[in-house]
Amino acid sequence: MLTICIKWNKQTFENVEFDPALGVSNLKSVICKLTNVPPERQKLMAKGAWIGTLKDNADLTMLPIKTNHQVMLMGTADVMPVNVNKALFIEDMSKEDLAKTGSISPMGFVNLGNTCYMNSVLQVIRTMPDLRDSLSTLRFNGSLSTLQTQGGDGNLALSCTLRDTLNTLDKSGEKMTPFTLIQLIRVLFPQYAQQMPGGPGGGGGGFMQQDAEEFFNTLTSVFQNSLPSSILPTPNYTSAGDLLQIEFEEQLSCVEEPKEPVIMKHKSELVNKLVCNIKSNVTSTDDNNSNVPAKVANIMIDGIILNMEGTLEKHSDILGRNAIWRKHQRISKLPKYICVQFMRFFWKPTPDSREHAGVKCKIMRPVTFPENFDVYPLCNDALQKQMKINRELELKAKDAKTEEKSKVVEGITNDNNNTNDEMNIEDDEEEVALKAALTMSMQNDETKPPQPPTNNNNNNNNNVFGEHLPSDFTGHYELYGIVTHKGRSADSGHYIGWVRQEKDPDMWWKFDDAVVSEVTTSEIMDLKGGGDWHTAYLNFYRYKKSSSQK
Repeated sequence: MLTICIKWNKQTFENVEFDPALGVSNLKSVICKLTNVPPERQKLMAKGAWIGTLKDNADLTMLPIKTNHQVMLMGTADVMPVNVNKALFIEDMSKEDLAKTGSISPMGFVNLGNTCYMNSVLQVIRTMPDLRDSLSTLRFNGSLSTLQTQGGDGNLALSCTLRDTLNTLDKSGEKMTPFTLIQLIRVLFPQYAQQMPGGPGGGGGGFMQQDAEEFFNTLTSVFQNSLPSSILPTPNYTSAGDLLQIEFEEQLSCVEEPKEPVIMKHKSELVNKLVCNIKSNVTSTDDNNSNVPAKVANIMIDGIILNMEGTLEKHSDILGRNAIWRKHQRISKLPKYICVQFMRFFWKPTPDSREHAGVKCKIMRPVTFPENFDVYPLCNDALQKQMKINRELELKAKDAKTEEKSKVVEGITNDNNNTNDEMNIEDDEEEVALKAALTMSMQNDETKPPQPPTNNNNNNNNNVFGEHLPSDFTGHYELYGIVTHKGRSADSGHYIGWVRQEKDPDMWWKFDDAVVSEVTTSEIMDLKGGGDWHTAYLNFYRYKKSSSQK
């Protein structure tokens, strides 16, 4: 190594080390780091070492360069780039910038007089990216101010207004007052403009409380009319039916006359939610035509099955009169998102009252619900068959992965001369759940080797689940949103929205109108009812991706 002195303009760099054996290019690289003068612009002169400027092909080891030899540098340095992207600290950011970057909690809606039913449902709808993408494709060219007097497509107008409201809320760092949205809703659907009696001077006493489930029904009806399945404007478009619509098939069998042919109804009903019947208010009939006491559901899936089965009165051709028939429904088409309504409210007649004929009462009894929802028991044979295949394939893939991991661990253990003879690798919680689900789905089924799905393309025409779900779908959904009700009547009380966080799945946002706070999953699972605390009324589930899609 040699040490030289570089003189450039008015600057002097002493004790500059370089290796002559590495050539001129290396020397110029060293000088470039000191002065920012590119090698192609450098002209080096040294009295007594070489004549004129240093040539690029010169052999430095053959030149008489002395220690601390002074080398003159001529050349223009590159201008140092100015960093236009200044470091932006949270303290210096506006609330709008903080909202866009997700650095603060999401904002809520101001309650405009008993509008918590709307605010809570919108916060859950807000976290459906497929729906948001589809709404972004819509265009409304009319005028909201003349919609009521001159007419127009109200469904399209409301869908676009809802989209703009949610987009504004996403970018806002402040709570939002949804005046335009609620006014349009009250114009298009007058039931939401009902006012309470007994206000000052004999006028209205403010807007009445509405049912969050009825508002959800209104929104899904609006989406189905503004997002028709037959139109696909963009690749991001998804119809409302694919997102929320559940299709049933129904079997009717006559209880009183076994010879009566069984009636099968395919696509018997299209609904936007599953209903959990907490308590059947009528007695059913068994095979011996005897009355069976009303059933009570303490678990969500039991209540759903209770609502999908029952009895009805229908004409029998053989008996020549009305007879009791047993209804048996199963799902034949699944959506991406499933809403489950807990049927907590019921109508109680009040014949002794002069003020009203009856009141809406609430069932306070606790009903537990799962964080991971397995819809296998609710599906028809075609869906169950494919789910069995997909579950076994997924379990085999997990077992193979676990075995491979075990071999790697065993190899490392042997290399390190570990004295332990065995290493027990426990299944994780997800794998245990998968095995349990597979065991349930394989009950009473013929032993057949699983056949893999044709492919995982959502556009596969052979996909029994349809175009909106992957062909390797296993029938599992995860809880991501809840609308709760606090109070003892549907005409009063308070609604709150609860939404799972994306960054930390164990944490949830609690949207109490404009007040937003954080809660844990354990607190969410306590919303099962049983008192005057917040009680789950609408549960929202989204389909879980298989391990091959993660």
